[in-house]
Amino acid sequence: MVEHLNDQRKIDLITCIRDTLDDLMVAKDIVVATRQEIADYRDTIGHVIHTVLKEGKVLYDSRRDRPGN
Repeated sequence: MVEHLNDQRKIDLITCIRDTLDDLMVAKDIVVATRQEIADYRDTIGHVIHTVLKEGKVLYDSRRDRPGN
């Protein structure tokens, strides 16, 4: 989850994550979402964010990088 993200930055971030994890020989889906996107779609059955929140794992949350967290 990231705070603010325009479409190009999101594509760049997904590409960077995919390239970093490329050597892992396991199936993986990379989803990058803002807090607002999560709030908007968390209860929308069939939306990827709803599925990710039910079945996925958080690998990075920008809130964890702040002092005191």
